[in-house]
Amino acid sequence: MERLCEGANFQIPFNVDEINLIYQFGEQGKAEMCASLSAILPQIKDNNTKQIVSDTLKKLNALSEETCAELTATLYTRDKAVMRKLDTLVADFPGTYKLTGQDEVSKTYSFPKSFISYRKPRAVSTEQRERTRQMMIANNKAKKD
Repeated sequence: MERLCEGANFQIPFNVDEINLIYQFGEQGKAEMCASLSAILPQIKDNNTKQIVSDTLKKLNALSEETCAELTATLYTRDKAVMRKLDTLVADFPGTYKLTGQDEVSKTYSFPKSFISYRKPRAVSTEQRERTRQMMIANNKAKKD
């Protein structure tokens, strides 16, 4: 994921580890996130982890508050199917997906914005539909025999 640097015309690339770190600490905003990361930096013993936190801080400082806020998504839903899918993701990937609120009919989730995906519906021509129908008829006849 890349974000446009404040006051410049170049992109700042974020790797997966940095995005996960931003997601874990980024719920209150840029200032609080940078303060939290700066506070834990001296306590980190592993050099690789320390480098990731340090690089993330440098990149975040080059971004505006609005750009940092765009790194995470909040999803509110009342759709039971969507809630089931997201509840599974929360259970399987607690470091990435979080349930941030719920009431008796709805839930609110938080996760990296880069995980949002929309697809246009598949366009199937009449010919394709007919070929598929004939293939299914043939498969069903073969199963009966």
